[in-house]
Amino acid sequence: MSSLSIMTSISERSERRGPLPPRPQEDDCPNYETAVSRSNSNGTGRSVQFSPSVYNNELNQSTSPLNVSRRHPRPPTRHERYVYTYRLAANNTPMQFMISVEPESGRAKPGKYTFRLTFKTNGIERAICEPTTRALRVNPRELDFIVFIFPGKQGLPTGSLWSLRVWLRVNSVDHRLFGEDELWVGKDPDFNAIGDASFARLKTAVVGEQIYNAYVGRALVTFTMRWQNVSSNLYKYSLEYDAEGVGDVLFEDYKLRIDSDPRAVTFLIFTTPTPSVPTNASHKLRVWLRSLVPLASIDPATSYALPFNDSYIYQRIYKCDSFKIGARLDFETLGPKMVMAFSSGIPETVTSQSAAALVDEDLHSVHSTHSVKDVKSEKRGHVKENRSAHQETVIALEKYSAQSFSSQELPIWLAIIPSQSAVGDTWTPFCLEYLTAKIHRVSAIRTPLEFQEVSDLLRCLRVRDDLRCKCDELLPDLADGEILGWDVEVFALFLK
Repeated sequence: MSSLSIMTSISERSERRGPLPPRPQEDDCPNYETAVSRSNSNGTGRSVQFSPSVYNNELNQSTSPLNVSRRHPRPPTRHERYVYTYRLAANNTPMQFMISVEPESGRAKPGKYTFRLTFKTNGIERAICEPTTRALRVNPRELDFIVFIFPGKQGLPTGSLWSLRVWLRVNSVDHRLFGEDELWVGKDPDFNAIGDASFARLKTAVVGEQIYNAYVGRALVTFTMRWQNVSSNLYKYSLEYDAEGVGDVLFEDYKLRIDSDPRAVTFLIFTTPTPSVPTNASHKLRVWLRSLVPLASIDPATSYALPFNDSYIYQRIYKCDSFKIGARLDFETLGPKMVMAFSSGIPETVTSQSAAALVDEDLHSVHSTHSVKDVKSEKRGHVKENRSAHQETVIALEKYSAQSFSSQELPIWLAIIPSQSAVGDTWTPFCLEYLTAKIHRVSAIRTPLEFQEVSDLLRCLRVRDDLRCKCDELLPDLADGEILGWDVEVFALFLK
């Protein structure tokens, strides 16, 4: 009744102020929030919609009689998603599972929907399982899900491994949406049961960073956990490792939604050796997130905190089964058939005009990584590369001018010009300039050999379409250059 009276009062105030413009009918379904009732689950559902108020200005301003033809802006398109929450407790660990139902159109109508699953415990929420899509022709505000967990296969620490299943039930028909067999979470699990584990110790903790040290295969390894605030209580984490100046990124952009101070969240990092030759060369790496359980949830009657009363909830967020690192490894244990290579001395330094050129020369690259964007961004580097190609062209042309090419090498020379032309259009005017200078430098072409030299040079240049017209323009210059005994038309016919 209270909501009805409020709606009536707003309507009466609107009538006194004048009629509001009709709102466009966008939704195929009414804009209401439905309480989802279930018989055998304690799940709750809520509708999250992003529809900023459009008529706030009209409600706060009086309508002027002189401004009757005022046009009201159309409200922006609303984008809705519907979040269903399910709760359970297993081994004294409270858990929440949030299922987000997101329509592709942004509105509740028949079409394609994306389902996302997140897991929350002790105020920390993270995504689990990959998003999945389904086509719905039912009301997305009235869905029913079956969410349950059961103990997984045996693993250490015991009592922390669960298998998760999420099903969608519509009209007594069940559709499986999510399945996860490695949900590691527990309250104060016994990590000491992992006898051969090497645990990292927290060395320093500053704003946005925690540094851990551990011995992995007798090698001192530093693990650095960094986090950055994305928005509100959403953070993205990254983990790197370093050992004697060599390291790598283990994961990055791992997002967590934390209700408390992120500095209160710590991590348990440890490794366990796996059989390998040589020994201590391969390890399993595990990263667990650790959050302190609030004192009130432990025992409401306890009003004081003692160190031995602290309780933590752990959840595994990362694993690597092939962490290859070790110190003073004995490779001789591989046996007598092992052949060890020896160094040839200092490394050879290979330089290039640009990074793209190094990629092109890399044997590991399947295809060239050049693109239009790369060419534009590395224009300066390509100009330098073109200049070096020009210098090679000068040497080749001078070599040809000195008649140092043999008859067997002439076909190779004929192929040089087209291949060099792919370097860039700046190569074209240089070749024409050289050809013009050579024509003007020759006072008289009296022998067939001299005629053959110039004609071969012209034929090479005329392979390209942009050079053909330029070369044809030089034919009258050749005729005026005292080509005795040769007609210009015959010369042009010879070039074709």
